[in-house]
Amino acid sequence: MSEERITQEAVRPSAWGSLLFLVILFLTWGRLVEGDLTQLTSTASRGVVVGILISLGFDFRQGWRNLVRADVAAILSLYFLTLFEFLFPQQEILALVDGAYVYESLGLIFLAFAGLIIGRHLTAKNRVKRTALFSAKVKPSVMTGLFIGCFVMGYLHMALAVDFSFIEWWNAILEPRFFQPWGRGRFGDWKALFTELGMLLYLLPPLMGVVVARWKKYGAGALILMGLGTGLTFFYGYSSGTRYIFSTYLVTFVIGYLFAVKKEDEKRIFLVAGLSLGLLFYASQQMLHFREIGLRAFWEGELEERESLQAIYVDMNLFTLAQVVGYFPRSHDYLGWEIPYLALVRPIPRALWSGKPMGMSITMEEVVGAGEEYTVAASFVGEAYMSGGWFGVSIASLFFGAFLGWWNKFGSDENSDMGILIYASGFFSAVISMRSLLVFTTAILPTIVALFIGYHLTHLIHLRMVRKKEHLNQ
Repeated sequence: MSEERITQEAVRPSAWGSLLFLVILFLTWGRLVEGDLTQLTSTASRGVVVGILISLGFDFRQGWRNLVRADVAAILSLYFLTLFEFLFPQQEILALVDGAYVYESLGLIFLAFAGLIIGRHLTAKNRVKRTALFSAKVKPSVMTGLFIGCFVMGYLHMALAVDFSFIEWWNAILEPRFFQPWGRGRFGDWKALFTELGMLLYLLPPLMGVVVARWKKYGAGALILMGLGTGLTFFYGYSSGTRYIFSTYLVTFVIGYLFAVKKEDEKRIFLVAGLSLGLLFYASQQMLHFREIGLRAFWEGELEERESLQAIYVDMNLFTLAQVVGYFPRSHDYLGWEIPYLALVRPIPRALWSGKPMGMSITMEEVVGAGEEYTVAASFVGEAYMSGGWFGVSIASLFFGAFLGWWNKFGSDENSDMGILIYASGFFSAVISMRSLLVFTTAILPTIVALFIGYHLTHLIHLRMVRKKEHLNQ
């Protein structure tokens, strides 16, 4: 197809913006002094946010769509997970935590940001080819059918667990997280194969973002159907109390919308982005009050009072990371290739591989002394440090930066609806991998599915064009 020879300007980071970001990281690190925990965390959080804003300012000179990049989403996600909460007063909670190794942990976080910044330039390109996979026009009916297919397959494992009873499903999602009957067991069985299909739900928000931006192409029935399905999915994500799920839904919806919106409707982007940001902030704080007790209990007036010490709370990943730094390699050797290997084999269902490793030889929960009923995270920085210390963090951050910089080349407002969906779906892995290195290989599965479907649709479209041309020539 001739479209494969067309080149276009790629979204990419500004070299000057990245350089200044690195300089600010270096200067901020030089100002950090061990001792006063409040001053230490506040200086770090403010310095990094200044670097982010300056970098985005330089990127913005190439147009607002140049900000809609996977590496930007990853950097913002890492900042939110590690430093965002320290922009606000946290004296009461800081007085209760052990400040040992926080200074060293901030150094690791700064190193991770530097790796992401440098890595994204290793694969960035000024101009890229437009391939048929991202540019071939797809009918609205196909996109509607794709939405229905992902919706049905994504919820199938839940429906099987409640015998296709909507009432039982509704009651289940109002319970505390991990209490749902469709929760995947640690060891897994053949039912886990259906559970993996639940990843298809992550394609619904970006698909709906595209539909909202180009709603005039779709019939009223299709819009209502997809709107209800997306609304239900957003509520499901909210009811889970798991903020990274809800935030990923919201982020990918916005990305799909921003790249699909027509120039005459661009004035609406600030409204959509602003409302989404406000909803994300509000919902994130609300979910803290019911993630352990369930949404039903929250509606009945119960609250999780243990989070009330902070005005703004994320997960205090910094202090989990500090405990990890204090444990490795002082009390336990680095895990080496164990974590990357577990990440690589993670997508393989145990039903297909009975000898699949059970998990890490020592978990994050064991390191920090948390009970089995709790899960803790230290962002991908913590897992990379457990693997190989400072060197592990450097390699992991450079890898993510390079991968996300490469993914940016698929972003274009000239893409078809399918092309935008594929590009936007990649932001799921960009965001969620900042929380955990282990989930990267499963997080890219929805994108792989979208690529597979897009490839075959493009092939069918190409065959139809060839047959039509042959018919005309006869």
